[in-house]
Formats: sequence, C-alpha cells, structure tokens
Amino acid sequence: MKTKIFLTMLLASSISLSAIADDKTYYAQINAGGAAGSKVSFTGLSGGTQKVKTGYTGYIGVEAGGRINDYIKLGLAFDYYNKFSFDIRDETTPEINGTSYTISKKPKISSTNMLLNLSIFCGEFNGVKPYIFGAVGGAYNSADSIMGTDSAGNSKTLLSGDSNVALAYKFGIGTKYIINDDFDVDFHYSYANLGKLAYKKNTYSSSQDLKLKANVVSLGIAFKF
Repeated sequence: MKTKIFLTMLLASSISLSAIADDKTYYAQINAGGAAGSKVSFTGLSGGTQKVKTGYTGYIGVEAGGRINDYIKLGLAFDYYNKFSFDIRDETTPEINGTSYTISKKPKISSTNMLLNLSIFCGEFNGVKPYIFGAVGGAYNSADSIMGTDSAGNSKTLLSGDSNVALAYKFGIGTKYIINDDFDVDFHYSYANLGKLAYKKNTYSSSQDLKLKANVVSLGIAFKF
C-alpha cells in the first residue's frame, strides 16, 4: 500500500512539474559538442580530383528566442566550429623549375554561423520533449593556406586560403528534458551545410569552391525567463 501511495505521489509530482515547466516564454541557451566533417571533392595539387575528409572539430554555440505556442519555438543561433582540416598530407606537386613540394601540415578551417532556428515539438512525456528542427542563415568561413616543403626544407604557399560569406543551413532531431521551471537540458543531432569554402588560384591549382558539410552532436543548457 505504501509503495502504491509513493508511486502515485511521484507520478503526480512529475505531471505537476511538466505542467509548470514551460509557462515561461523566452529562453537563452548555450551549446557545446563536436562535429565530423563530410568528404569534399578537392582538385589535388597534382591535378587529380579526390575525396578528402574535413576532419573533426569542437563546436560551441549560443541561442536565444521564444515560444510561438506550445509546439513551436523560434530562435536566433550563433555557432562556431574552430578547426576542421583537410587531410592531404604527403601529396606532392609536379616539378616546376626543377622543384616539387610536399604537404606536411593539415590546413585548418573555421566557420562562424548565424542561423534562424525553428523547432517543432512532438509532445511531452514526463518532462521529455522530442522535436525536429531546421535553421537557415549565413556562414563566415575561413581557410588556412596550404603550405608545402621542398627537399631542402624551404616552405612555399601552394594554394592560398581565403575567407568568404556563404549561405548555410542545418536540420535535425533532438530532445529536451525539463529540469525545473527555470532550466532545461537539450540534446540534438544535426546535419549542417556550412556553405562554400574558397581557395584562390595559384601556380599549382585553379581556384576552388568547396562545400563544407558536417554531422553535429550537441548538448545544451537553456535558461527560461
């Protein structure tokens, strides 16, 4: 009998918590996680096209917005990916004036995004709220130059990195867990298209516009007010 009373009280408290937890309209959220870059088509310094991984990077972001109704949330998000990289080490250029160069270091890539984010919730189950979402906006992408070293140890810029602004978008699924009336924990996965990444033309290769894409996993904490 005592067990039944305890379980009844526990269920009632859970329902009560769920009922009051989302009364607040606005929220501010901080996110952190990781991203795995997809392969991109890269015209190598020796002339051939190859699929190149863009590696892994950390990810941080902030978001603020509000509820339109019980099922729809709209927010403005700022995301930063700090060090994607092309793994094209050991590629060697053709000889020019009797000298060839070998790539010995991964060029780093960063991306800063500003996105308008729309989330649609699928209901609530004891404080757990699954949802789907999509976001669209702009990205500022920056790439390091690709450097090579000759047999004497001298360095040369083989392909000049550049910075550019591009259209970006992402979509995915997630779930929110209501801690109390003031805080939520958020976990989500997204597929992100971070826009084009530009390299300038030089001696060894024509200019290239590469599409930077990634699979992103993130954990966030939201403050509601």
